[in-house]
Amino acid sequence: MNLQRNTDYALRIIICVLKLCSNKTVYRHGISMYNICVQTGVQKITASRICELLCQKKLLLPSSAKDGSPSGYLPSDSLERLTLLELFNIIEGNTDIFALFHTDNKFI
Repeated sequence: MNLQRNTDYALRIIICVLKLCSNKTVYRHGISMYNICVQTGVQKITASRICELLCQKKLLLPSSAKDGSPSGYLPSDSLERLTLLELFNIIEGNTDIFALFHTDNKFI
């Protein structure tokens, strides 16, 4: 089974946000979409869509600058506990990635 590109991109974005936001003094207002795109190599339209999905699932939090304008994304507490299987199910849907290994399936 091949993973969708979006799963790869989501993993890149999560690692990027966790890594860069660990420096609280520099990224206390979150990491900008521009920085996410530069660091991950993901196009802005795709990165925006994935970040919105991760926000809906409460894995990323949108951050605001002092003037109230959107400034980027911060990791939520639950993001650090996210497993690869959970990420896979969020991005790809609740598909059975172990279907090949079920005894009732024949491997051809």
